[in-house]
Amino acid sequence: MSSTTGAPALARPRDLPRPAASPSGRKDTLRAELIDTFELRMRRNLWRPGDATLLRALGGARRILAVCDRPEQGRRLDAYLGYWRERGALDRHRTVDAGDLAAPGNPDPVPGVVRAAVATGLGRRDAFVSLAGPPATATTALAAAMYRRYAHLVRMHDELTSLLASLHWSARVVAGEPGLAAETRDPVLLVDMDTLLADPTPVRPDEESAIRHLAGHDDVLADQLDRVAEPALIRQAALAAVARLLHRHGPADGRIWPPPPPVSGAPPVPSASAVPVQPSVSGVPVAPSVSGARTSGVPVSGARTSEVPVSESGTGWPPAPAPIRAHRIRELGYRVAFTAGVLAPDNPVLSGYLPAGARVLAVVDDYSPTVTAAVRDALARRYRQGRLAGCTVLPVRSSPRGKTYDAAGRLLRQVRRLGLGPADRILAVGGGTVLDLVGYVAACHPGGTPYLRVPTTLVGLVDAGVGLKVGVDLDGRKNLLGAYHPPLACLCDAGFLATLPEAEFRCGLAEIVKIALVRDARLFTLVEEHHAVLRDPRAAPVLDEVLRRAVAAMLVELEENPWERRLRRLADFGHEFGHVLEERSGYRLRHGEAVAVGMALSCRLGVTAGRLPYRVADRAETLLRRIGLPTYDDCCDAAELWRALRTHVLPHKGGELHLAVPVGIGVGGFVDSIDEIGAADLHRAWSALRTRAGTPTPTTGAGEPAAPARAWSGS
Repeated sequence: MSSTTGAPALARPRDLPRPAASPSGRKDTLRAELIDTFELRMRRNLWRPGDATLLRALGGARRILAVCDRPEQGRRLDAYLGYWRERGALDRHRTVDAGDLAAPGNPDPVPGVVRAAVATGLGRRDAFVSLAGPPATATTALAAAMYRRYAHLVRMHDELTSLLASLHWSARVVAGEPGLAAETRDPVLLVDMDTLLADPTPVRPDEESAIRHLAGHDDVLADQLDRVAEPALIRQAALAAVARLLHRHGPADGRIWPPPPPVSGAPPVPSASAVPVQPSVSGVPVAPSVSGARTSGVPVSGARTSEVPVSESGTGWPPAPAPIRAHRIRELGYRVAFTAGVLAPDNPVLSGYLPAGARVLAVVDDYSPTVTAAVRDALARRYRQGRLAGCTVLPVRSSPRGKTYDAAGRLLRQVRRLGLGPADRILAVGGGTVLDLVGYVAACHPGGTPYLRVPTTLVGLVDAGVGLKVGVDLDGRKNLLGAYHPPLACLCDAGFLATLPEAEFRCGLAEIVKIALVRDARLFTLVEEHHAVLRDPRAAPVLDEVLRRAVAAMLVELEENPWERRLRRLADFGHEFGHVLEERSGYRLRHGEAVAVGMALSCRLGVTAGRLPYRVADRAETLLRRIGLPTYDDCCDAAELWRALRTHVLPHKGGELHLAVPVGIGVGGFVDSIDEIGAADLHRAWSALRTRAGTPTPTTGAGEPAAPARAWSGS
């Protein structure tokens, strides 16, 4: 029960990191800049055999899912993609009708698009294509934005209404029920001029409304509408106005290109904050100008019939305009703050992120009634003091199987019922599962409500709470849908660790060992020497250093590649196999335990590929066993792991292996090609781990693994 108080591809962008450090000298802030590219191409003869316009727009993708909503569109697209597949430019493609993707009785079509992408075998470097009206285009854009956290999308348009709905930067499309929103990146739009201008039907009411809107900003279009009545000429004049307005203003001007309206009952969608960069035509900057356009459109119906020239050469249809490109810079930054007593009613760090008059929804892992009560008391006191307009506490049951798309939908409906907007806050208090679920809901909420993380587990504190990635599972596929959605801040309180069971604490140590092995040799040594006493209150200074170093190492890794444009990620160490093992065990293996086994296996394969000496792998494996973590599990055999490597890991990494491995203590590297290892190598490594797991590790009298850990003396 919840408790409520108060009122309810082309030109890929670059990530530009900017370092930041805490006053103590250790990094505690992530800052980065994302450059997005907008591209619009209006083309003649787009479907002519051999025309590579669409193929180039796909950005090198080898597998394509195309979504249409009219049979003739599907036939045209299927023939085009088949032409290039026969010539070796594509590996696989599938064209589907948007109407066939929604499940009976389910108003949300997004899972249908995602399932079709899975069936087509789309990976991180593959692409979606939409050629449909506004509803199906929005659904496909939303699915592409969330699929494996981001997949490339080419939006094709052969009618005016859907084109105008795509001409804005925010592209925060809304679709499904409950309404989902997603921020798309790098919009690539292709216009089929032949089909659009050959449409003999009269101008529809929705087209007329859009053309009137354009005429209110473009004098040339307004004058032409006084002199033409033929539908083709009206649409031609509107296309020319689109090109002129984009040249003058780019796609960032919300007066000209308003974003789609939010779903009913949701707060208005805030416009994305961005630093606009000069629009350009074929790479040549265009000087901005102040439009003297009229403030009202000229009616399309009732226009006179005198013609206007359609091209300077007088040959009928005009030539296609030059491609239009524009860029914008988005800045990102958030802090990981360490504080004691974060849930105390007077904690200034938490209060600093809860603005006066905000409504707060707190989603709390219900593992501890004490923590839930502390959250409720902290918010209720701020409400009674008049600092908050309302607060709701929603306990949720955390489990590996509970982080699903359906669970996110239920939580999103609660957010919508409360009517939360940009001035309100969502507070996530719990472990990695809760942080992921809440982060995904915040990313998808059309109201754009910021969220805060308060991790209560060691995994959450040093890993899940620090990164940008959020995600949920669909059909048993881990994190199939997600986003890169940073919090306002992550507030870390080591006091929560005293409530953790020993097994959960060990899982957190697995994540610390992971980042230490590939990023921080000193951190690895600290864990190696002190892991057995880290929970001793007298070891608090060492625990504090371990936590801060682990967070700093993760922030350095994330800041270099915040949106994973590069698929070689050291933070994936142990996770390539870890996710597979976790799933194959039926989640009997905890996440940290599965990652520990994955690290041991990756190290063995790294030795086989010549990336690291055996002594480094042995040292890492020995530490994991002394902590009490597994390095082998019989949930699957080597053949299953090899199949999972090819069917799960390779698609997720754009068709390459990029297996993260340490090359020394504190230095990471990669086995980039699957050709560097083979099924026989994996079988030998897995057998060696099984054999070693049969050898007991020396333990203390209490049953805990023994370790070369120094007794804590307080010095």
